[in-house]
Order: sequence, then C-alpha cells, then structure tokens
Amino acid sequence: MGIKEEESVSEKTTDKIVDKILPENNIDIALDEKFADSFTQTGGKFIYCLNEQEVLESLKNIILENNWNEILSFDETLNNLLDRANINYSNKTGTNSAFFSNCEALIANDGSILISSNQTKGRQLSNLPYDFLIIANIKDITEDRSDGLRSINLRSSKGIPSGITTIKGPKTVTGSNNILDSGSINTSKNIYLLLVE
Repeated sequence: MGIKEEESVSEKTTDKIVDKILPENNIDIALDEKFADSFTQTGGKFIYCLNEQEVLESLKNIILENNWNEILSFDETLNNLLDRANINYSNKTGTNSAFFSNCEALIANDGSILISSNQTKGRQLSNLPYDFLIIANIKDITEDRSDGLRSINLRSSKGIPSGITTIKGPKTVTGSNNILDSGSINTSKNIYLLLVE
C-alpha cells in the first residue's frame, strides 16, 4: 500500500516538472509547418517552390499527371505564368480540367484556403472545377480566419470583396461549421497548393 502511494506521488511530481519544462501552450510551430500539416490532413497536396522555375515545373508535372487539357484561369498575371509554361488555359467555365488561382490567405489552424470574388470573379464554387491549383506566397499564411479576414481588409483599398469563403481538401466533411461559406453546398475540393518562398 505504501509503495503504491509513493509511486503516485512520484508520478505527480514528474508530471509537474514536465509541465514546467514543456508547457503545452508554449509549443511554437512555425506557421508554414502548421499550415502544411493541417492542409495535408484534409487531403490537400502541398508543393513547396523556391522560385518561378520550380513553379513552372510543378505546374507542368501536375497537369501531365492528371491528363488535364486546359486550365481555367481568370487572372492575367497567372495567365502570363501559364504562357511561360506553355499550358493551355481559358476563362470560360464548363470545358476546363482545373481552376488555377491565387488566394486571399492560407489558414494555418485548420488548413483551409480563403478565397473571394477576387479569385472566382463572382462564380459560385459549384460552377468551378472540382480540381483547384492554388498558388500562394509564404506571407499569405495567417494563424486563423480572423487574421485572414483582417489581411483582406488591410489590402482592400477598393472595398472588401464579396463571396468570401474557405475551401479545404477532399477529406473534409462538407456542411461543417464553415461560417464563411457563401452558400455553396460543397467547399471541399481536390487542391494542389504551390507555396512560393
């Protein structure tokens, strides 16, 4: 009986020491690592690129791997990138294989990607392809949705865009607690993310 009491006291003391040395709330994971982990857990495919050349090579490989014939893109800057990679694209929905876009923010705590009418040009997610190719910069990573919304607000000199929503990888349960969902039934997509240094 006395031995068991000593062991439990010893275990409690050890637990207190460990808590002082490694308190759970002080574990500091870099935002990019936290985002990558959360994003891949939802089934997203994460590709880290150091420069434009790696972006172009990754785009070509992804398109070849998926046998996509044409990419849907509404952004002139991204169209120039597709031109440099000799990739066919269109701005008309319906006949495209994947949607290529930038984003508003990357949300580290749940691995979602914040997009708006700046990217979709007013189209609903259900009218866009299931496959998304997102290009983002490491500075686009924010801790949570509130930070993501704040970053939109700071950048939006012409006013806050409409249709703000988040998308996640295909392992996401749809109809979840996505308070930013703009009404589309399915915010889960097959997402390739090219994260540029």
